[in-house]
Amino acid sequence: MSAAWLALALLSGPLPGPEGLWAGYQEVAGQRDVAVLGEVKMRNRAWFLARWRQEGERWIMEQEVCDVDFDPVLGSQVRLPLRALRRLPRAKAVFERWGKSWRARGWRSGWGAEDIDEDGAPGVTMVIDAPMCGGRLHVASDTITQAELRPEGQGWSARLRVRVAQKILGADSLCLGQVASDAQDRLRGFFRLAPVPEGSACADWARADWPAPPTPPRW
Repeated sequence: MSAAWLALALLSGPLPGPEGLWAGYQEVAGQRDVAVLGEVKMRNRAWFLARWRQEGERWIMEQEVCDVDFDPVLGSQVRLPLRALRRLPRAKAVFERWGKSWRARGWRSGWGAEDIDEDGAPGVTMVIDAPMCGGRLHVASDTITQAELRPEGQGWSARLRVRVAQKILGADSLCLGQVASDAQDRLRGFFRLAPVPEGSACADWARADWPAPPTPPRW
């Protein structure tokens, strides 16, 4: 068999998918332009559970976010309260065969102005811990994620491109309402998947012993 035919066979042969329940770790980073200050680095991390199923020649992922973390920016720390975290809409992604990988061309996640966390304020309420201008910020978020997924070791890994549009819906302090503004960010990163038993829940692990490793893909 020639090299060309061998390559074609590898590309067209069966390619397994991550069926069942998996724990995931995701990390994305980028930069945001801030007035006067210029470009500011940002990094977001998420721990999640993902259920995968096959539909014909596609794989469907339904993602439940378990925990999130935002790196401090300019001395300010953003926190998502547990009340909001547990009520975030689940994301659904469709992956299709792309050579030796599975690829999602872009799935949408997020929320609008509806009161997702049922706290009486629009959107989702985030807590801003800051030395001079903290408070509670009400936001809407629209995220589009592209991914390339490959098997790696005993699990799976993906490289990501993410676009996030955030709209400010209100704030509980005058200072925060004046300084907060709508934003559009382009981020890059990855996620890792590790298999977990059926019936597993977010509360089964802490961040320190989360099954999915917090390390980038090796490909």
